[in-house]
Amino acid sequence: MRWRDRFVHCMDAVNKAQAETGEIKGHYLNVTAATMEDMYADAPALHHLGEDVILQFGGGTIGHPLGIAAGATANRVALEAMIKARNEGRDLLSEGPDVLRTAAKRSRELDMALSTWGDVTFTFESTDTPDVTPDVSTVPTGA
Repeated sequence: MRWRDRFVHCMDAVNKAQAETGEIKGHYLNVTAATMEDMYADAPALHHLGEDVILQFGGGTIGHPLGIAAGATANRVALEAMIKARNEGRDLLSEGPDVLRTAAKRSRELDMALSTWGDVTFTFESTDTPDVTPDVSTVPTGA
């Protein structure tokens, strides 16, 4: 199936679900590419979605204490809770942790994931800084 067809079928399902429930729905389209531009080239219909989202669920899914399926469930529950909160107009930056804790009350998988990795942060020094700063005073004049 071509990407355009896949996109059309997915959006048809989303639109039908929204019409039946009155809720804002979405769909997961898996595209692997090095950059967003490469992704758009590979799947041109995706630019109609309106939002660029990159989700990386590798280690947290595979390393979940209850197994990979539980890790995938925790990811889905967390994602759906955050999207619902966003659609309700909530401030995810300040309310995000509460949104996840509330969702975890209904999901053993998410509760365990938050217990395992809830304190992990990504505040670390950049790895793309030079190890050595060149001494420009040694460069010959006029070079």
